[in-house]
Amino acid sequence: MARFFATCFHPETYEQVRFLRANLNWREDRTDRFLAALCLGALHGESHRSPNYFSNRMPRTISTKPAYSVRWWNERGYIAPSRDAFAILRHMVDFRFRTPPPRSRGEVAESDARKAKIAFPHLEGRVTDIITSPPYLDTTNYREDQWLRLWFLGEPPTSTQARNDGRHYNKVTYWSFLTEAWEGISPLLASQVRIVVRIGGRRLTKEEMFDNLLQSLKQGTGRHVQSSDNGITTPIKRTQANSFRGAKASPAVEHDFCFILG
Repeated sequence: MARFFATCFHPETYEQVRFLRANLNWREDRTDRFLAALCLGALHGESHRSPNYFSNRMPRTISTKPAYSVRWWNERGYIAPSRDAFAILRHMVDFRFRTPPPRSRGEVAESDARKAKIAFPHLEGRVTDIITSPPYLDTTNYREDQWLRLWFLGEPPTSTQARNDGRHYNKVTYWSFLTEAWEGISPLLASQVRIVVRIGGRRLTKEEMFDNLLQSLKQGTGRHVQSSDNGITTPIKRTQANSFRGAKASPAVEHDFCFILG
């Protein structure tokens, strides 16, 4: 891993990143949590296109594996840019506070959707709109794809595949998982609710997704459920990972469905 960090970050930038990692008390301090969120956004990305990334050239959406990254950078002669992480953070803070923050307030909870009532007890019976994108079937390993950001948050620097990361391989267990998720949010729902779901999966047709979403919503909430349309399909033309690898993008699609629960 030492070789990866030496190639991913300029030495001075790396020392700043390590300082921020060690000293931001993001779990307990709101200000530190805000700064840590900015750090996660700037930790890696297309540094050849923007001066606001700390790293060597890398996708901003995923953290590519260490050995592959080092090989890719060396083959192309890419060197980590010298970036002042503190100056970047000051610039990002200034940008966000040039206009007053919105009056509306939001809440974020580190929780399982199946335990939504425990996370948001004060919202019981009040939620009228839900927008969600559950893990796609057999598509994304979240811990593996975000290993560098997880390292910044205090975990060991490992990119090995982890179990229980939210990815499902079996169709039956996948739809059972979503049914349990709807059961978890059910106590929070108002008398009429709109649920928008963006979903995809290499081994699922659009018809399968629609039918199973409809049935899982009915089973999980015990409500009358109807769709507002047939769903909108969007091709995933060029992913950031494919851009980094130089590979031809796979012909994948994702779908947006809207359901009304009475």
